[in-house]
Amino acid sequence: MYRGKNWPKISLAILERDNFTCQHCGYNGTRETLDCHHIIPYRLFKNMRNANIKHNLITLCRSCHSKADNEYWAAHPEFFDTTRFPYPTVPPRPCEKCGEIMDKPSPHRKVCDKCSTFKCDICGKVFISLKRGGRVVRICSRECNIIFRKSEAKWPRRCLDCGKPIGGGRYYCYNCWLKDPAGRVHPGHKTGRRPKDHPAASIAAD
Repeated sequence: MYRGKNWPKISLAILERDNFTCQHCGYNGTRETLDCHHIIPYRLFKNMRNANIKHNLITLCRSCHSKADNEYWAAHPEFFDTTRFPYPTVPPRPCEKCGEIMDKPSPHRKVCDKCSTFKCDICGKVFISLKRGGRVVRICSRECNIIFRKSEAKWPRRCLDCGKPIGGGRYYCYNCWLKDPAGRVHPGHKTGRRPKDHPAASIAAD
């Protein structure tokens, strides 16, 4: 979690100051198992420098860190809804495609929901894609992408023995390669290397 520009150096200095020991239970750990805890929560300060001052930081293990946070908020319920570092809000702005005003867009949102809605070419599902660049998204999921690639696959070469369509970068189909693997070696290839295409794919492409 981001706690300022120099937070990695500051947190390491606090762990070294406390000899990599939890100050509540005495557990000796490493940087991966220990946390640098803010005694007064980070979000209650107006700036990062005051929040990350050394006397406000202490070394705790993961378990004690959670307990310390829960105890502080239980003792100070008046601060529970207080947020000094709010999530950045963006004023209403027009969509880059249609010009419609977006009421509460996220900081990086430039296109409205209407212009980000597409229909999958494979399954027909209507979905929203927030990919940048303004390109049309045709596939909704990884599964549909696999189906699309198999249906639109192009086989640029043919087997030198039987003439079946095969993938680029190979000279023989799987069945012909099985007849004599050692004899199907070409410069730059290892002996006995299997072709990339599968017999089912080659047969389906006929």
